Amino acid sequence: MTSRSRNALGSAVYILALVALVLFTALFRFLQLKDGFPNDHFLYIAGGQQILNGDWPTRDFLDQGLPLMFFASALAQRILGPPLFAEAVLMCGAYALAAVLTAAAVRELTGSRVLALLAAIVEVAIVTRTYGYPKVLVYAAGFYLLQRYVTRPTMGRLFALSAAIVVAFLFRHDHGIYLGIGGVLAVWLADVPGLGPGGARRAATLVALSALLTAPYLIYVQVFGGVWAYLQTGLEFRAGEITRQPHVWPPLFGDQPHHAALLYEYWAIPIVAALLLLCYRHRDNVRTIMARVTPLIVVALLVNWTFIRDPLITRLHDAIAPAVTLGSWLVASAWRSRHPWLWRPVAVLLVALVARSVMGVGSTIEQLDRAGLLVTWRRIPEFAAEVSTALHEQHAERQLPSRAAHALWPFYAYVDRCTTRDHRLLVGGFAPEVPVFTQRAFAGGQLGFVQGYYEGEHYQRLVLQRLSREVVPFVVLPGEAAINQFGAGFRLLSNYVRVRYVPLVTLGDDPSTAVQVLFDGELPVAARDPETGWPCEVANEWTFYAKGKPR
Repeated sequence: MTSRSRNALGSAVYILALVALVLFTALFRFLQLKDGFPNDHFLYIAGGQQILNGDWPTRDFLDQGLPLMFFASALAQRILGPPLFAEAVLMCGAYALAAVLTAAAVRELTGSRVLALLAAIVEVAIVTRTYGYPKVLVYAAGFYLLQRYVTRPTMGRLFALSAAIVVAFLFRHDHGIYLGIGGVLAVWLADVPGLGPGGARRAATLVALSALLTAPYLIYVQVFGGVWAYLQTGLEFRAGEITRQPHVWPPLFGDQPHHAALLYEYWAIPIVAALLLLCYRHRDNVRTIMARVTPLIVVALLVNWTFIRDPLITRLHDAIAPAVTLGSWLVASAWRSRHPWLWRPVAVLLVALVARSVMGVGSTIEQLDRAGLLVTWRRIPEFAAEVSTALHEQHAERQLPSRAAHALWPFYAYVDRCTTRDHRLLVGGFAPEVPVFTQRAFAGGQLGFVQGYYEGEHYQRLVLQRLSREVVPFVVLPGEAAINQFGAGFRLLSNYVRVRYVPLVTLGDDPSTAVQVLFDGELPVAARDPETGWPCEVANEWTFYAKGKPR
């Protein structure tokens, strides 16, 4: 077999492997949803639903700096219909695409197909939480386009890199900032044929392109609230997150050894890569190596510092993309070193340690088993059909993510019978799933009210201003803690609710988690719901008693 034939065969096998990886990733993530989305994910599903209801982020509801998360969910719901099914397709597709882009980035960086596939598999194996797909996707795309630019710097590739940075920024602003820093370093250091080393002009061009692409969104923000106020909103959210979820440095042999090991491996990878760059400083191609690797080191350090916080059980997964990309370069460097007898065993050990930590943190085998992928493959279509059916239902029991969601089961159908899509819900505490399962917009431009976040008087007055323009029959307070926090942290709002709303029902057996539902006593009652006896805002065929008259 000639070398050309071997290359063609190798390329064909690699493409088939990527296709298999895409299909497996999408199927794996879809089958995991038999137990539903975590309630944090409903923040974005509810935001997408809000957009379809006519409200836009910043203009009509609070946005902490995640506009594209909401618009991506809205677009999926518009195209695919049922919100949970639409979000499932969006999430599964995003993770499958991220795996391919990670493989492409590693292939461009190292030239190795084996390492490319291995990096993508490790990324999938950590099983990042459903709502974390941008934390993998945007970095995989950014790293790939960054490596492509260094390979052959052209204006087209520079524009593609700037577009990726802007998309990352719109998914979450710190993603765009980190990738922007990495992109500027890459463009600055890259060698351009005929023009010598890269420099300030090309870096400035990248910044200018990114600013130009971001300008329409910034103008929108300025018109509907002001950039400075928007920045303050994001910084306040960030401060609340850091206060509530600080950095932790666990012992290696403590209660979570895999989590501790992976945390320190995340930090070791960019530090070792930086030391290796120092060793390469006398090489002829050091400029190209620096252009490829320095941005990855900087982005990995930024991601580690900002993403990895308590609790590690949910946060540690988020930093996987920089780690597998940069770690692959370390393995490739060790494999091609001048002393392979020494460094190849070290590379194998590195891969084994990280893979073991990843599988421990991601509970990979357990997750595969729960998804049904460890049983006979003949049953996979049956499992997929079951998940699809549950995701298409308005509120399938296995899709309910919290005790509050379960307690509110009779409330969902009641809202459907007795209100219209113009009616809204005010949700105290943190229960973003409630607007989704009731298929009603959240009121006041704020999805939840959690102590430590947006308690300032100006935020509360803005909510009250919006409430004055909305029809809000119900206030939902999910649990004793939410009731106490709402009263203590949001006094203006709680006073408004206390004056205007009356108790309707308390749902749930446990007093600490029982959900209080309040009803607007100033609204006219059109009828009484025949199933619950609760007041109806609209009279229809469901609200008539046997006598044929609404009470």
